[in-house]
Amino acid sequence: AAIYVSTLVRTHLTAGPLAERFGVTPIETAGLHEIEAGDLEGRADLAAVRGYQGTLKAWGDGDLSHAMPGGPDGVAFFARFDGAVQRIAAAHPDETVAIVSHGAAIRVWCGGVPVNVDPAFAIAHELDNTGIVALSGSPEAGWVLESWMGEPIGGPAVDDDGGPDPTGDPIRSTHSA
Repeated sequence: AAIYVSTLVRTHLTAGPLAERFGVTPIETAGLHEIEAGDLEGRADLAAVRGYQGTLKAWGDGDLSHAMPGGPDGVAFFARFDGAVQRIAAAHPDETVAIVSHGAAIRVWCGGVPVNVDPAFAIAHELDNTGIVALSGSPEAGWVLESWMGEPIGGPAVDDDGGPDPTGDPIRSTHSA
């Protein structure tokens, strides 16, 4: 029925082929953006990557008070993302929609919200660009994870083997060789 994207350009680009296929215009929606990295933003050194991932793991372990250095805590993230999903669900009761967001945000949210999985599942399963996570349900009834297709739907041609970290950039070590 609709395609929703974050405020960041790359979600619009990712949604483009699907929007064209179904003849719909993606709807930019506040709250669907990636998890803010705070003071770690723009850094690709090993300490920053570990700090970012450590914060996400803390949230997955249930410590939503843990904050990204200089950024949001898990309570703020879930409030923001839940709010966006709730607005979308309210606009489309009993319809199927696509939400194009960002890998870490999707993994963290899907590890904390669906009633049939726990954070360990989301931590253990990759979600490459254009991977698909399908849910059913509603904010009121709860969400159920139906499938997790972590591989890119475009196949190897769109896979980024050169980016082993969440930013897609090679990790730079802070240690000299």
